[in-house]
Amino acid sequence: MFTFPETLIPLRNYLRSRGFDGDGIKTSRQAAFVAPQLIGTRVKFPPQGSDMTSTLLLIQKQIPPATQNPPLLSNNCRQSQP
Repeated sequence: MFTFPETLIPLRNYLRSRGFDGDGIKTSRQAAFVAPQLIGTRVKFPPQGSDMTSTLLLIQKQIPPATQNPPLLSNNCRQSQP
């Protein structure tokens, strides 16, 4: 299973806020394929077998600024309604 490194925590948090749980992702290449679809952007992939960290960092830079660090709610917490 793929685990996001610390440098990609904002990307992981953003993807979780969009409903992505990541349990089915086995490689960084798969994560780099799914992330742009959820963000609504496109990136060029390096050749197969290459390290995807730089690609994931490029994807992370494309997260809309207002949602860079969305708050994460646990399953047993609910937001109060105004």
